[in-house]
Amino acid sequence: MGLFNWFKANQPQNGATPSSNGSAEIAEDIFIEKRDPQENTTFYNNSEARGIDSIYTFLQVDFEPKGYNDALVNPDQSNKADGIHLIKTHLNIIMDKEINYYDKLIKDLDCHIRTRGDAGLVDLVEELRTQKDKAETDIQKIHEIELQMKNNSGLFEKVILSYEQGFKRGLAAISKSKFQ
Repeated sequence: MGLFNWFKANQPQNGATPSSNGSAEIAEDIFIEKRDPQENTTFYNNSEARGIDSIYTFLQVDFEPKGYNDALVNPDQSNKADGIHLIKTHLNIIMDKEINYYDKLIKDLDCHIRTRGDAGLVDLVEELRTQKDKAETDIQKIHEIELQMKNNSGLFEKVILSYEQGFKRGLAAISKSKFQ
């Protein structure tokens, strides 16, 4: 057994293997983590919110860092307009997705209301009608937010002001870095 222990003692203990020139080569897996790249999220990731909550979650995002970074990349005013347009487009996608969600929900509720009503389940039908009313109210709120977005007012105004403030800060940072 002493002979085998001698061979084991000559092995490096830290993951390094001896090379032909006398220096130790370090294994690649010590420094390089092998995993799939994470999804690129530019400024908003909505994984948990559903319905009107996903729209409110989007509207609560602070777009100032995005505006700041956009100004550093390209300080042109057309880039600012493009950034605002991109935010509006992203919100439009979310609103369309959620309206589609509510339309499907209302159709399912109508089916359940009809069949449960035929079965005489009065209390359950009333609960389903309440859920349907909530869904219809949320659709109306989505349409109101959509109108506010088109007019750059209301809840959406916070998003634009935040982005523009960040863009201005980015422009100021460029000027300060060049002239100081």
